[in-house]
Formats: sequence, structure tokens, C-alpha cells
Amino acid sequence: MTGLALRRYSDLLLDYSLQIRADDHVFIQSTTLAEPLLEMLYAGIMMRGGVPEINMSVKSQESNFNRYAHPSSIAWLNPTYVRAMETFDAYLCVRAPFLETEFHPMDPVLLAQRRNILAPTQ
Repeated sequence: MTGLALRRYSDLLLDYSLQIRADDHVFIQSTTLAEPLLEMLYAGIMMRGGVPEINMSVKSQESNFNRYAHPSSIAWLNPTYVRAMETFDAYLCVRAPFLETEFHPMDPVLLAQRRNILAPTQ
């Protein structure tokens, strides 16, 4: 995607979808694959007088979590994420998945437990 296309997409997200204004706190979640768009979003939020916060995931993070999850990791709620969901004015999740050849789905029982843990923040 060209710089101009990224800028236009960023403007669309910030002005139309999220309607970012001065003093808005914006929590953005994505992977490192979306870095060019995240740079545009960060700058765009700052130019609108907002306060951006970006939370990034790395390659294999989800797959490793699914593969090695144990009861305490399933029950863990990241306090930064919880606080963001409670206090930020806007939330944007940019889907930029890694194409992993060895994706490991989570055990269905653990997945159900994890969804119950995350439910209050959704």
C-alpha cells in the first residue's frame, strides 16, 4: 500500500469510523505487520490532539499461547488491557495476522474458559 493510500485509510478510520477529537485517548491493538499503518494512525491521532497507545503482538505469540496455555495463563487478564477497555475513549484492533504454517488452535475447554475470563472486557 502506498503512503497516500495509508494516509487516506488512516484518515478514514480516525475521522469517520472513530471520530477522534482533541483529548481522546485511543488504544490500538495489532501486530508488527501493520507497522506502516500504525505509524500513520499514531501521527493522525496526535495531529487531532488525541493520545494514542499501541499494543503490539509478535509472530507466533497467539500460536504459542494456544499451544502452552495453562490455568494461570488462561485466568490472567493483562491490567493494561483491562484499564484501556475501562478508560480509553476509542479502541481500534487492526487485523494483520501472520500466516503461520504451524498454527495451533487452543483446546476447546481452555478456549471456553478464556472467553469467560475475557467477557467483562468485551
